[in-house]
Amino acid sequence: MTCGVCRYEWCWLCGATYSDIHFSPLNPLGCAGMQNRNLSGFAKCKIYILRILMVIGFIILLPVVIPLVMVFCGPVLFYNFCVRRVCRYYGCCFNFIIGILSLPLGIVIDPFVWIGSIIYFTPAIYRGIKNWF
Repeated sequence: MTCGVCRYEWCWLCGATYSDIHFSPLNPLGCAGMQNRNLSGFAKCKIYILRILMVIGFIILLPVVIPLVMVFCGPVLFYNFCVRRVCRYYGCCFNFIIGILSLPLGIVIDPFVWIGSIIYFTPAIYRGIKNWF
């Protein structure tokens, strides 16, 4: 539904904010009513089982993915920064040296990257959590 005054869109079934993927069968946090969508052969039971499996898979993969991202985020950002800013003026040997040095130097800058990311993304995370409830 859409408000006639402020043009705010919300789901008339669950009351949540409407988005393009709100009624998608593969959206684990989507509307349970799934109105106005062609389910293309998905029975509601299959959709609920698929959503539960997606959440379980996310919970299982989260402890594996977070340490990898925390370790390799800094080196990747450091390497990309150096290649874009410095390495275009030098040759392949310099790219290779920067690639080797990016792992230890990237791990050193990892805490700063994560503190900056937390500060930068806090408002977006707050808005996302607020819209779920």
